[in-house]
Amino acid sequence: MSKDSSGLDSLKEEYLSQIRGLFPLYRAALLVVALVIVVAVQNSKFKSVSEGLLHLQLRTLADFDKGFFSTLTVQDVLIAVGILLLGVMLHRLVRWLFFLWLRKRLKLDDVAKAMSEKSAASSDRTIVSYFALKKSENEATNWGKKVSGLSLMSESILTLSLVFIYAGCFGNLIDFGVALVLFVCALLAAARSFIVFLRYYLPHTAHIRGFLGQGNEVKLP
Repeated sequence: MSKDSSGLDSLKEEYLSQIRGLFPLYRAALLVVALVIVVAVQNSKFKSVSEGLLHLQLRTLADFDKGFFSTLTVQDVLIAVGILLLGVMLHRLVRWLFFLWLRKRLKLDDVAKAMSEKSAASSDRTIVSYFALKKSENEATNWGKKVSGLSLMSESILTLSLVFIYAGCFGNLIDFGVALVLFVCALLAAARSFIVFLRYYLPHTAHIRGFLGQGNEVKLP
């Protein structure tokens, strides 16, 4: 009986981990924000959607009978999900294209190759080299998380920018202004992620690959 229970628990955890991988918590939060905006555009009480959000009573969000989401439709949900997916795909496309441009412009393959060859030449397979390798692995992991975190921040802010662009179609220039500010913030976060990648993540990964003889492939974390 306990074996069956443990098997069900492990299966449940596996499915939950797959769901979290496909739809992590930050995207769920973005979906809620997108739903709020999509429903808010239907309220013509205020000239801009942004102004309407400032006057939104939070207690109405929990009342599905007569509250804020009482008029929510399947179409509203589909629009919100569509904006969310567009933000994810647009961010990934821009990030990939910029990485390809940066890779060619700065000749990152040659740079990584030089770093790897230097590490391979200086490796003497001693205990000192071993601890240096472990230190580089830890640093690469930490900086890789930093790059990924900044990239996720950029993706989230870009998605919010698209949400307010949608709001601006029903509001006024204030909503488009908010969208522009968010778009600039998304670009800054993306730029910061590439700076961290070039200055910290790439040198450590190149050192590891050179030490282990794994080539000089350059890729984003």
